Amino acid sequence: MTSVLDASLASLVPRISSRLLSLTKFVQEIVVENGSIKQYGYPGGEKEGGWTGTYRIFRDTFELLEEGTDEPLAMTWSFDGKQLVLSDMRTEFCDHRTVWTTHPWVLVAEG
Repeated sequence: MTSVLDASLASLVPRISSRLLSLTKFVQEIVVENGSIKQYGYPGGEKEGGWTGTYRIFRDTFELLEEGTDEPLAMTWSFDGKQLVLSDMRTEFCDHRTVWTTHPWVLVAEG
């Protein structure tokens, strides 16, 4: 079964560079397919694997569950066919909020 979100999406995500002690941005990509989600980064221009897990949607709530964890990351979501906007993430960890909700995820390829 194909989900409304089966797609590859990309976003510019803030990244702290320890070498320069400055904030830079780099491209993140998520591939959403059949209830699974994989996140990739391009820190040096080459695609690198990162976060892997599952997702589920109920009304305006989008939940991510990272492999090997028990607590889902819940947030509000909207998708207009071109941009996935995640907001109001309910977590105490600011790195999750930074990666997932700082910028919209823009459609790169439909699934």
